[in-house]
Amino acid sequence: MKKYLFLLLAMLPMLFVSCSSDDDETASLKGTTWVCPDEGEGVRTLVFNKTEFLYTLQSKEETESVKGTYTYNPPLITLTSKDPKTNKEETMTGSIKNDKLSIGEIVYTKQK
Repeated sequence: MKKYLFLLLAMLPMLFVSCSSDDDETASLKGTTWVCPDEGEGVRTLVFNKTEFLYTLQSKEETESVKGTYTYNPPLITLTSKDPKTNKEETMTGSIKNDKLSIGEIVYTKQK
């Protein structure tokens, strides 16, 4: 009887081991592009690399671009960049739900 009890206790930890490979992957937006057309301002675009992003605002008169870094901890995203006019660091936070990225009142749609 002791052998069976010992065998049962030895096998018990196997019931609680997770084998999912998804646990090791970090969330990334790498390679994604998000667009927000704005009739008054122009077209806003966010392009994500591994840890960096490029924000572009293209209007009829000019194109403005800002580079920065981001962290993504689903569903929250934090964007950090330097304001080109003041050279001060700025941080914006938003969230992603399905194919929509919201930062304040601005909503971007993921491009396919």
